[in-house]
Amino acid sequence: ATALAGLAVQRCAVVAAVAGGQGLGDCVPARPVPILFLYGAADAVVPSDMVREGVAWWVQRNACDAGHADDAGCTRWTGCTASVAACEGPQGHRWPADATTRITAFFRQHTR
Repeated sequence: ATALAGLAVQRCAVVAAVAGGQGLGDCVPARPVPILFLYGAADAVVPSDMVREGVAWWVQRNACDAGHADDAGCTRWTGCTASVAACEGPQGHRWPADATTRITAFFRQHTR
C-alpha cells in the first residue's frame, strides 16, 4: 500500500485522505504535494493515532512550521512548501457530511 501511495503522490496535484492515512516511509515526492486529511476520533478501523502519524509525516515532508486550529475544526500548518491540513471530527469510519465541500474547496485552492 505504501508503494502505491508513493506512486500516486508522484502523479497527483493535490491529495485528500478520508478516514485513512499513514506516513509513506522513505517515499520522496518529486515535488511538494498539498494534502487534506479528514478523519474521525471514533474510527475503529483506522485509529486516529495512525492518521496523526501520517499527518506528522506530511508536515515533515512539506517542511511545515507550527500548526494552528481554525474555525472549521481543522489544524493547518504554516510555512509549508505545500499545504497540510488535518480535520478530526467525532465520527467513526465513514464519509463525513461536509467532506465533499471541504475537499472541493481545498482542491480549488491548490490547482496546478
